[in-house]
Amino acid sequence: METLEELTHSLGLTPGQFCALSQQTGGVGTWLYLCDSGRCWWSPQVYRMYGLPRKAELTPGRFLDLVWDEDREAVRTAFTALDRGASYHVVHRAQAKGRLRWLEQSGRYFPAREGREPYLVGVVRDVTRLKEEEGRLAARRADLLAVTAYLAEKHVAKRLWPERMEYIDEIPKTAT
Repeated sequence: METLEELTHSLGLTPGQFCALSQQTGGVGTWLYLCDSGRCWWSPQVYRMYGLPRKAELTPGRFLDLVWDEDREAVRTAFTALDRGASYHVVHRAQAKGRLRWLEQSGRYFPAREGREPYLVGVVRDVTRLKEEEGRLAARRADLLAVTAYLAEKHVAKRLWPERMEYIDEIPKTAT
């Protein structure tokens, strides 16, 4: 079996270019954070998801400023778990170029070893379309539940008060 380096070289690509194409195709981005030095790297996809120029300064504080206010504590808690050696998964909102985005993040902590500082590795995926569809489905479900409740009530009413059916049959015409 050929290595990634051999295959990408045969295409005139570096492994880094291949990874960038893969991320773009999959709608994901990756990041790396060095815990002791505070140095950080984001793939071009992550910059796009957050609506930032490629040369924007990256710090944990700057990142948290990008997170929707109501989601900030959940993200902070997830990253605190990383500091203790756990992996994490969190979905949060961010305002990117005037548009609300839902972003799903997963990350993992790697401890210091052999003179290397501890670091965090993460993946970001834009799940905005999924969240929007979930909202549409929830609204449809609520509508279906209301119709089901109405029909069940009408069925019971027909059985209990057949003499009032002319009133019950008029309900759909007046209901909003």
